[in-house]
Amino acid sequence: MLVTPGLIDAEHPLDEDCFSPLKPGPYLDREKRQNELEVEFAEIIQQANKAGDIRFNAGFLDSLKNGVTTVASPRRPNTLPVSIRLPWSTWISSLIIEKNPAKKFVQARSEPVFVSLADGDSRAKSRELQLASEWGMLAPNLMAVGGVALTPNGSRHLAAAGSFLIWRPLTDEYVFGRTINADVLKQTGLQVLIGAGSRRDGGQGLLAALQRADRLGHLDRHQLLDAVTNLGASAFQIPAGRIREGHYADFAVWRADSVESAIFELGRDTLEMVILNGRVVLCRESSRHLVPNADLLLPVEKEPGLYCVIDQAPCFT
Repeated sequence: MLVTPGLIDAEHPLDEDCFSPLKPGPYLDREKRQNELEVEFAEIIQQANKAGDIRFNAGFLDSLKNGVTTVASPRRPNTLPVSIRLPWSTWISSLIIEKNPAKKFVQARSEPVFVSLADGDSRAKSRELQLASEWGMLAPNLMAVGGVALTPNGSRHLAAAGSFLIWRPLTDEYVFGRTINADVLKQTGLQVLIGAGSRRDGGQGLLAALQRADRLGHLDRHQLLDAVTNLGASAFQIPAGRIREGHYADFAVWRADSVESAIFELGRDTLEMVILNGRVVLCRESSRHLVPNADLLLPVEKEPGLYCVIDQAPCFT
């Protein structure tokens, strides 16, 4: 067995995992593409309204199956289950559309602020970094989500301010037909986090995003692993990084010989168990006899031998 920290997913709209993926791009703008689809989207809105908070369960379950214990998500359920960590954060979906984003940034104080920045190829998206700079938003608590339109010079500005760039390779390629290039990523230094993105944007979970990032070769495996552990904990102000007696831990257990083979080669099939705050929240049949709360673990549909504290979301497709 191999023990790793619980992984940190830097951007995953959890409630959207209930829905079938929208049509792939390429599109110039992630938000505006919805207007081009629109018979499907009306059905999605109706489904979301009916499902309520339970639609988050699909995202929670998918996260746990990727060894993830902490997720940054733009929306939170009214009742948070004891199966995932959602750090407190502020989200600005668009510098162009949202009213007074600079004021919202200031009001967040030192709390992480996720800003959709240069998330597309349109001219408006290319201007967003300049706006963020003019409004005093380049700071260590800025989490720049997107970045497809960034230039190497733009990413240097982010790095100089201590801001983080959240890279979502799979959803970028699904929506825009491309993702952030190597030169842009290299100019950010080590300030890159990894996000799975949502299923409706073509996301396939954090492990798949890491494996795609590894195949692209823009960052080495050490940087990618740091992005979903130590760096993520620092960015989201999570007190983590050491195992101490008497403290409850978040970690994942894998049937693998190395972290690299578990995460970059074998994937979720090797995941044996996930522990959140010292409590088993997901495990395989082979380890269930070791689990104190085994009677609370429910069988996962269509995955024989896998058990979880999360109930299945009825809207999951």
